[in-house]
Amino acid sequence: MLPKRKDLIFKEQVRLYNNLAQTGSCSGRLSVDLEVFPIPRIIWELEVLGESQCNFLEKLVANEPIKPLLGHWFTIEKPFLTGLANDSIGPRIIFKGNTAQAYFGDRDHLAHTFAFYLPNARFQAINVVGQKQITQRIEEGKEREHKGSGTIGRAIEALLDDKWKLRLEIRKKALDWLGTEKRNIGSFIATFGTLSSVKPSTESNITRASMSLNDGEKKFDTLRYLFSYANGGYSRPLFVVAYHSNIGRTETVAADAFGYPVTPLEQLSTSWIAIDSDLSAYLQCFSILHRMLSSPPWDEAFSLILAWYFQATNLSRQWPIIANAIGTALERLSYTILVLEEQDIINRDKHELLFDIKSQEKARKEWKLGKKYGGEHISVTGKRLKLLLERIGLTKNRGHNDTEDVKAFLEVRNEATHPKPDAINCEEIDRLLHQATQWIDEVILWRLGYNGKYLDRRGRWHVSIDPRYDLTTRALDW
Repeated sequence: MLPKRKDLIFKEQVRLYNNLAQTGSCSGRLSVDLEVFPIPRIIWELEVLGESQCNFLEKLVANEPIKPLLGHWFTIEKPFLTGLANDSIGPRIIFKGNTAQAYFGDRDHLAHTFAFYLPNARFQAINVVGQKQITQRIEEGKEREHKGSGTIGRAIEALLDDKWKLRLEIRKKALDWLGTEKRNIGSFIATFGTLSSVKPSTESNITRASMSLNDGEKKFDTLRYLFSYANGGYSRPLFVVAYHSNIGRTETVAADAFGYPVTPLEQLSTSWIAIDSDLSAYLQCFSILHRMLSSPPWDEAFSLILAWYFQATNLSRQWPIIANAIGTALERLSYTILVLEEQDIINRDKHELLFDIKSQEKARKEWKLGKKYGGEHISVTGKRLKLLLERIGLTKNRGHNDTEDVKAFLEVRNEATHPKPDAINCEEIDRLLHQATQWIDEVILWRLGYNGKYLDRRGRWHVSIDPRYDLTTRALDW
């Protein structure tokens, strides 16, 4: 039986399958569960009675998957064995294991709508102005104690491109649980979402867009990164159901369950999302991010930058770890944007010189760095960071003095790695780390083309600001 919405929202464990199945010549009763709390994983048990042809011990030792587990309308393609148990009463053997993914139905069947279930979406709890309130009116006489209207949750809708639209819906119980003041831990599915193709007008001859679960993997991969960056930690749908519509009839054609880890609630870092961020505008950056992740250099760079960013924004980390994480993320952003994405060949060659360790003296001469070459007293590392900030519009002629903090931030990063006796005072370290973390956000949001409010990390209070970066400096083909 395919799990329903009520089986998934706020459940510690979900039964996915409990019926006959086989793997190779071995058959028995298979039970499969999606565990959500505290950390998502899919576990399975295959109960075999009597004489069995199930010899899996070499797979257990080698940590290799056994042959696919095939049930009724249910498949685990890569089941890993974790152990076995013999029943003390009767000839029964139970094989136990786990897997990263299990699916129902035909993953190649075309679908028009995908319902998905997202865990730990704290960005929906933080953001208020950018979402619509879901209200419910109770009829008088039926529930007198609740007569009137009330808010029961929030929802956000966004057109991802000209063919697909997204909706995220979260209820009050989940919003309360996600609140930072509650200090809850672990993981729960809290958000119900839909990814559906836009219905053409009745006068149009255009066919409604469709795709299979297999084809949709890249779209959901992009959504995974989009949600994760907004959330301050890794987040992805744990269950996806595909529906096909035809002449007023909707049919369930397939479903995916995932046991991939997500960031537990207590380990989420501080997101750039603010109470009045334009969440819909951010979600509409989907197409840009999708193109970025589909080809070099961002297909490799974005995941690495995000990993360092989560370290940089996790307040439980000590400041030397944060400083090095910020520096590494900014270095990767600098090289990706100033070299790998630079379209002017002359500029690209000049920029690349700054990143070539073997050509540091040549770079200082080319860029006139230091008194020896009659230029500004700044390191090669500092120069490339200044160029990155100037690239996104954080320049003095636009009223921003950020480049003046570059040298001081690099001193903090160096202090984290090579401490000196005359250490920088704590308040200045804190200020510079917040400033540099905001640079990461502003470079990423600039590259995505986001034009809404975001968290100002530089102040003591969690307030938002309008973009300081200049979107007109972005390449036209992005």
